[in-house]
Amino acid sequence: MDGPTTNKSNVLSANSQKLLSKRTNFSFGNLKRARRILAQRKFFARIRERKLNKYISNLEKSVLALYTEATSMSAELSKIKIDTLKLMAENNEMRSIVQTIEEEIDSKEEIIDALNEKRRHLEEETMIGLVQQYYHNNAFLVAQQFQQENDNGDEEEEEDEVMQEEEKEEEEDK
Repeated sequence: MDGPTTNKSNVLSANSQKLLSKRTNFSFGNLKRARRILAQRKFFARIRERKLNKYISNLEKSVLALYTEATSMSAELSKIKIDTLKLMAENNEMRSIVQTIEEEIDSKEEIIDALNEKRRHLEEETMIGLVQQYYHNNAFLVAQQFQQENDNGDEEEEEDEVMQEEEKEEEEDK
């Protein structure tokens, strides 16, 4: 024991003596040895207590660090949840836009199909009309040619007749 000692500290308490006598089976003659053993036990008890306090202190630091980490992770998790909700809303908006575009494409494809059908129909009508017009024009041309030939034939006949009459007149004049 450190520092000046008093009678109380020199004399072991009755409980300490009983404890020592039971455990070590010492008598009062070995009081010095008993004090040394008791001092060693107290010393090692203090060491164990310091180790335990250090261990508890380390555990408290670990708990505090884990609590701080849990708090920061909780904040990060909240941020991630908010970001997830924003992305889900954006995703839904994009899906809606894609659906609208697909509907517009379908509508335009229907319009294109209808216009193509109308074009084919008009092409058929135009083709029939052109063929009819071609035959009509050909018939008209053939008729014109025929008439011209007839007209030419009539004119030639008239000319022939006129020439024959002139020849007759000339013969008569002679």
